[in-house]
Amino acid sequence: MPGEGRWHRVEAVIGVVSVLTGAIFGVLQWQESRSAAAPVATAAPVVSTAPDTPDTSASAGADAADPAKKGRPMDGRNCLIGTWKLSRWAWTLNASQFVLDTPGTVDMNASDTSTTVVQFNDDGSGSQVENVTFSGYGSTDGNFYSFTEVGRATFRFSVSNTTVNYSTTSGSFVVDARVNHTYLGRQTVPAELNQADIFTCSAGRLTLADTGSKQEFVRA
Repeated sequence: MPGEGRWHRVEAVIGVVSVLTGAIFGVLQWQESRSAAAPVATAAPVVSTAPDTPDTSASAGADAADPAKKGRPMDGRNCLIGTWKLSRWAWTLNASQFVLDTPGTVDMNASDTSTTVVQFNDDGSGSQVENVTFSGYGSTDGNFYSFTEVGRATFRFSVSNTTVNYSTTSGSFVVDARVNHTYLGRQTVPAELNQADIFTCSAGRLTLADTGSKQEFVRA
């Protein structure tokens, strides 16, 4: 799936999952006054794995997990086809993306991952439904950062070797952010895309990776 995002200040910029990249990422920004600022960016949806070999069969899901049923190897684009449920999402952000001029990084990890699902279809379309909370501590300031993203996005995708490319993304995400459990506010951000994700795929597992982000999925 596609995805990528960041935070700024108490002014924060948040990333939306994404699988649309693996993710889709959205970016939010809160002013120090805590009044919401206009979205400064967003990122994309999700995925990752092998050569771009078109799959002309009509079914996906369970059949896609069993190459014997379709008489084709489980690799490349064929492997992506179907429904994937998020099992782990690790994401490293600069602390300054949350609070302006704050040094260090924040290693964010997702919880409630089973409610985030990405779908890759035979016709090159895809979708991602997301309801996930990220949290982590600043490496330098020790502050606790967290944000929740809820929403849905659709996208188009193509595969080249071990890269998944995204385009034509639509949808939106609602993001709520906190620093040290202090509520910063809510914003609705449009789903936008990362241009691509690097992926590895097997019959039951999918990994999508981009700079500073790694998403792991199991076949639903």
